[in-house]
Amino acid sequence: ETGVKYAMITLGEAGAVLVSEEGIWWSSSPKIERLSSVGSGDAFFAGFVTQLAHGAQLAEALKFATAAGAANALSLGGGMLKREDFNDALGQVKVERIV
Repeated sequence: ETGVKYAMITLGEAGAVLVSEEGIWWSSSPKIERLSSVGSGDAFFAGFVTQLAHGAQLAEALKFATAAGAANALSLGGGMLKREDFNDALGQVKVERIV
């Protein structure tokens, strides 16, 4: 079967939303001092896909995605996120199932 399995939208400080046939989830955004958002969408997507590839549930993948996007925004230029920033962000992200 082909088609779109997941739709995601990042909302900056308002978090992110994931929609799938299984349900709808919202993730909170960690409180950060953003330096640059360049590459944060790519980091978000990479976090999501990496977790799915490792067998994570959708809510956990969304949490990792949100943390990766936020951690990326703490550095100038894309893809320069630090593990410590990621871990700090991950600890702040909350995921709620909406539907």
